[in-house]
Amino acid sequence: LVKAQSNRDEYFSFITKSVTTFPGNHTLVAFTNNAQYKNATHPIIMPDMRFSVPSTPKIDCYDSHITVRWYKPKRFGDFCHYIVEAISSKHNASQETQPITRPRDYASISVNFNGLLNGITYEFYITTQCNSSRVERIKVGEKETNPGYPGTPQNPQLILLDPKTVNFTWNPPVVFRGSKRTYSYECNIIGERAEYDGEVTECYVLLKNVLHGNISCKVQAVSKTLDYSKMRGLFTKKVILEIPSPDTPIPQPIQLKGIDETTLELNLMKEYRENVIGHAVSIDSDLKISFLTGGEIVVNKTGLPTTPTTEAATTAFQRNTTTPQPSTEGIEQTSKQSQFRINLNKWSCYKAVFPT
Repeated sequence: LVKAQSNRDEYFSFITKSVTTFPGNHTLVAFTNNAQYKNATHPIIMPDMRFSVPSTPKIDCYDSHITVRWYKPKRFGDFCHYIVEAISSKHNASQETQPITRPRDYASISVNFNGLLNGITYEFYITTQCNSSRVERIKVGEKETNPGYPGTPQNPQLILLDPKTVNFTWNPPVVFRGSKRTYSYECNIIGERAEYDGEVTECYVLLKNVLHGNISCKVQAVSKTLDYSKMRGLFTKKVILEIPSPDTPIPQPIQLKGIDETTLELNLMKEYRENVIGHAVSIDSDLKISFLTGGEIVVNKTGLPTTPTTEAATTAFQRNTTTPQPSTEGIEQTSKQSQFRINLNKWSCYKAVFPT
């Protein structure tokens, strides 16, 4: 540095770009050209800039908001300005604090974030500038927000599997957030002190050893995320199913297959049961058929449901692939597992009867 000093009160100054190490200790030596051994020595301490960031920052989660909390920087906390950011792929928010002069060491500084989107993971950052130090930006961490209240499960149904087992099913709600998603169900037998309740993760529950009578059930969605309370949605409307007495025969699943526009094939009794003597199958308001598991079968045309007649039907009635027989003739059943086919007449009602 070469500069003429015309005034003793004038100060010399310079800026060096070579000293860039943080932290580090350096020495500035100033002297004149005719007095090399009469110099001025000045220490330069390059501080550890880690101390210019907030101390012990943390994130506190509440059901209604998220709070970012920290303590003042250790060496640069006399006069600081902070900007706190919440950033996600779908939404950004920021909070700015006014400069605080000499906060007490034991007093924390905090900002609250309200109105963040439910069920979203945010990254939180603090940007700090204290006094004339450089700006520092640190990542505090990541947190998922409150999942919010879930919607109501759809289409609840009760299905009777056997005289003592019921399958309670439903579809998931449209809105269902949170890292842990469950369903809470409640069932009871109307008029009895029998209750069935619990929590499941699937969209069904098997109720076993149920008592006979009318059972009613309802279900609600429950979302849970770490650091938050459980959020419970609304219950569905109750669905009711009659549980028959153990002495009542349970209908077997029926397979229906359309042959043509006027012919329907019914497959009954996949498994033979000694205690079943027949079936009543209602296809629509114009047709009712009783199928028997043994003996001869006679099919009669009874006419319209409101005005039954005893005229013999001319519609073909057959078992499996046997040749069609006139419906007034008896058809001997030789197999305990049978398939029957009958041509449908919209204006007639048919009944298969077991001869006494």
